[in-house]
Amino acid sequence: GSHLRSARASGHAKTLAPSKGILASQSLRIGSKSFQILRRSIVIDGQIDMRSDDFHQNRLEMTKHLELLKSTLETVQQGGGQKNLEKHRQRNKLSVRERIDKLLDPGS
Repeated sequence: GSHLRSARASGHAKTLAPSKGILASQSLRIGSKSFQILRRSIVIDGQIDMRSDDFHQNRLEMTKHLELLKSTLETVQQGGGQKNLEKHRQRNKLSVRERIDKLLDPGS
């Protein structure tokens, strides 16, 4: 199999690729204690048939989830929506984003 190496935290990782997945071993040192972390990831061998009904159904479902995520992110970026912002302003309070903007240096 192929071997990959990468550094993590204060330890090191060595990855071996056996036929049924990837086994990663990582040594981690916290203070005077050492830990060995093992994880296994499954490698999926296969082809995607972009013409299949399953593919189109999965794509449709994923598109719905992405639209919901986009909508939720827009609401969050607006401070929870217009109604919540109005409540804050009626109480003479700033939104979280407004408070953060006041804390940051211009241009940072």
